[in-house]
Amino acid sequence: MSEYSSEQVKKEAEQEALDYFLDAYESITSETLEVLEATERPDFICVRQNGEQVGVELVKVRRGNPNDILWDKIIEKQDFMSL
Repeated sequence: MSEYSSEQVKKEAEQEALDYFLDAYESITSETLEVLEATERPDFICVRQNGEQVGVELVKVRRGNPNDILWDKIIEKQDFMSL
């Protein structure tokens, strides 16, 4: 059995996030994007219905210092970002 490299695991996670994005994109715009290629910069090359190519770069939004987040989650029982 072959083991996954960290890059393969990362790309699979990106593909899963992209699937959610593509569903939301279609729901909001009534248009679809078709994935042409998985790359690194940007993460994916897609094509719009009119043939225009666009790059999709996925980012992870973090809400601050990991120690502060842990404190909020465990001590304050707050699992969301406050204003």
